[in-house]
Amino acid sequence: MKTMSQETRRVTQNAWQILIVESQMLGEIIASHRWRTATDPRSETIQINRRTLLVNEEWWAGRKAKGRVFFLAHEATHIVQRAWDRGRVTNLHQAEPHRLNMALDYAVNGILENDRNISKYITPEIKKAGCFPKDIGQENGQEYTVYFDIIGPQPEDQTSEDGEPEEPNEDDEHGQDGTSAEGEGEEGTEGGSNNEGDDKQQTEDIEERIRNCGIGDSLNQGIRAGIVPKEEAHAIDRWQDILRDFLWRKTREEKSYNRPSRRWDGDGAILPGRASRNFPKTALIIDFSGSMEDYITTCAESIVNLIATVSSDEVYVIGCSNRIDYEWIIRRNQRCPTTQEILNEFTGGGTHMMPGIKLARTWGAEIILCVSDMFTREDDFRQDDVVWITDHTNTYADEMRRVTGYPKNKVFKVLNVES
Repeated sequence: MKTMSQETRRVTQNAWQILIVESQMLGEIIASHRWRTATDPRSETIQINRRTLLVNEEWWAGRKAKGRVFFLAHEATHIVQRAWDRGRVTNLHQAEPHRLNMALDYAVNGILENDRNISKYITPEIKKAGCFPKDIGQENGQEYTVYFDIIGPQPEDQTSEDGEPEEPNEDDEHGQDGTSAEGEGEEGTEGGSNNEGDDKQQTEDIEERIRNCGIGDSLNQGIRAGIVPKEEAHAIDRWQDILRDFLWRKTREEKSYNRPSRRWDGDGAILPGRASRNFPKTALIIDFSGSMEDYITTCAESIVNLIATVSSDEVYVIGCSNRIDYEWIIRRNQRCPTTQEILNEFTGGGTHMMPGIKLARTWGAEIILCVSDMFTREDDFRQDDVVWITDHTNTYADEMRRVTGYPKNKVFKVLNVES
């Protein structure tokens, strides 16, 4: 890579200034990257590699001003896809990188074609080049897996005659974030230094900001819908990741001298290492009070499935109003209850989670999670071993914490409840 020529930087700056007006999120993503000219002959168009926006100067000079805005938006949208990916793009899909990149392109272009601010920058030249869902008889805004299945295997992903996979093109845009031979270069003014550790941290910061603004940004939500499976549609982030991190933190709190710390070099004091054990036994209490029907209809099945998927031990599901209304122990690899099965037991009674909390403790739960709209009794909030899960708009827990100091434990405001 090399520094952009003055003319290339000028036209890129002009396109970016338009983009940030049309979409602040996408504009800020482009601004957070270094801008460079690609020198690798395989870089024929435009791509974002690691923390660098790379353009082929000759190709870029031949684009119309409107088209450049769209191409910047397209590349920034791939960054948003990666922010929502977090392992959702499976190894099965990654085994066919060219097909995967095409599917992600179809998803991106469909989303941008639906966006009234960005769609006006789609030129006839861009439309003619293809990779729009309507070109393959599909609707815009679908999950990338739909397009992946429709387009089928691609010749570029087939093995060569000697049985070795074809070498991937460096324009492959998804997930690799830094496989180019051009990865090293001089420091730039955009996006900070080329230090790999700094780049990784900055990338994580960008992705975290993208996820945090997801609910309030319709374009962001559209991009998310193209990556996130339908069964996770009503959780703001990937519950497997949230709960896995939470459970592992709990697991690692236990230390054992049977497994010395890796910091011990054989001399001096022996430090305890992390204990090796399964995930803690987990109980999931679902508030069965009268105000919870929307929560159960929208979110209950997906949360139960996600928690059961993460846990390597039993999960005890308890429906509780002011009494125990429902119990279900989900063993490893066992089917989880459906929304309708949970609703069949829903009574819509009063609100007091203590019967469920006591039952979970008696069962031996090491982690107690409670899905609730938080309109419950104050003594429920005073239980320090209960972790609460509620809608992202819920302010009641914040108000209770301000007035009473409770709940002191974690409150995950991650649901998107449809009323």
